[in-house]
Amino acid sequence: MNAKVHFKEEGPFFIEITYEGKTELLDESIDKEEFEEYNYHSVVPLLLPYARECVANLLSRMNFPIYTIPTVDVLETMKQNMEKSKEE
Repeated sequence: MNAKVHFKEEGPFFIEITYEGKTELLDESIDKEEFEEYNYHSVVPLLLPYARECVANLLSRMNFPIYTIPTVDVLETMKQNMEKSKEE
């Protein structure tokens, strides 16, 4: 997951955070395709809290007003992104 927090115009900071997670299929009775689909849809909701905390903590240490990355409808956002990439 990659998150960027910055001003629309030039501002005092530009924060880019990349969080990676790893999952392993340990139960052979679970269908591999279902497991991969679950991971695909769950990665952002699972990693977003870490990015939010990192941005809030960093801004606090810099004595800037704390910005919290807003909660988003992750599945809808992913759907829109996939549709945009198909158009390109």
